[in-house]
Amino acid sequence: IMEKGEWNIGQKRFIMQLFYSSVSCIGIVALLILEHIARKSDTMAVAHKRFFCLSIWVTIIVMVSEIVTVFLEGAAASYRIPHIMGNVLGFALSPLIPLLIGCAIGEFHKNSLILFGILPTLNLILTVLSVRFPIIFWVDAKNMYMRGNAFWVYVLAYSVAFVYLLVQTLLLTKCYQNSNRSIPLVLFFFVGFCATGQVIVPWLHISWLCVSFAIALYYMYYCDLVHQIDALTGLLNRRTYEYNLHEIKSSDKAAIILFDVDDFKNANDMYGHPFGDYCLTAVSSCIKKAFFKIGLCFRIGGDEFCVIAKKANRAAVERAYSRFLQEIELMRKAEARLPMVSIGYSFTGDKSESIMDAVFEADQNMYR
Repeated sequence: IMEKGEWNIGQKRFIMQLFYSSVSCIGIVALLILEHIARKSDTMAVAHKRFFCLSIWVTIIVMVSEIVTVFLEGAAASYRIPHIMGNVLGFALSPLIPLLIGCAIGEFHKNSLILFGILPTLNLILTVLSVRFPIIFWVDAKNMYMRGNAFWVYVLAYSVAFVYLLVQTLLLTKCYQNSNRSIPLVLFFFVGFCATGQVIVPWLHISWLCVSFAIALYYMYYCDLVHQIDALTGLLNRRTYEYNLHEIKSSDKAAIILFDVDDFKNANDMYGHPFGDYCLTAVSSCIKKAFFKIGLCFRIGGDEFCVIAKKANRAAVERAYSRFLQEIELMRKAEARLPMVSIGYSFTGDKSESIMDAVFEADQNMYR
């Protein structure tokens, strides 16, 4: 017969297990809804969508395995094998999740993924071997979990995978010309902090709930960035241009550089729409190469482009202007049919009384 104190402890433990499992189940349902939304969405490229959905399913498997291990901790010895299998799935798959999220939001590079995947692969092998030997973890005859002698391999593999996610996050902000890096960095460190907390305090089962939130937030952030981009040229779109334009204060010393492809309609009609698309992508590529470091690059109309350089001085703008002329000339040598491009720029605070005055002045300067 159980003593009263033992009964109370067992009851409290069961309540905690039930509470954790309930919260985890809510997280799993939310992830399933997110997976359905992501799978049906046309925002993501097919490859990115595949990695994103895979990261969700792997997270769900890990969450289910952790629920199993929480309930089977200290249970009858007959439950030792499912307890071990739950730990195998959890430890083997956990480091793969940051890698998959990184592939979902960034460009897939096989060599870098192989490099960052060495330790997670080693961790997977050692985790499987932990069924027989106390390497990453061990479940004893009393069905009690304990960390193995090489638990540090799991921690290191998980850390390396998070470094890969951090690199992909920073590359994402650069690719999409997002100067506000605080949002993805806060998101990254939020997950890292929660994961570290569970490594330090094993009974604090919060990491996968936080990962669930993070996956949803990463998806929202990625979709927001994609919606700012012009699909053809990869530059920021008109809506984002108007938002950034109105964010400029009258006291800011900003440069407005406008571009217009000369006789684009004639080239488009004469050589066909595929050639017209080539012209636009070629010009946008030259703009990005020349002006990317000093400002934000936009496609604001059919054959019209703009750069807003909020902190660039006149010398920097003129250097970028010269670089653009060099780049467009190289393009024209490769394709002689490429039209000329008219350029005009102005600075707020010169003759302009407002940002719209600066835009008008830059437009007038294109034809001088």
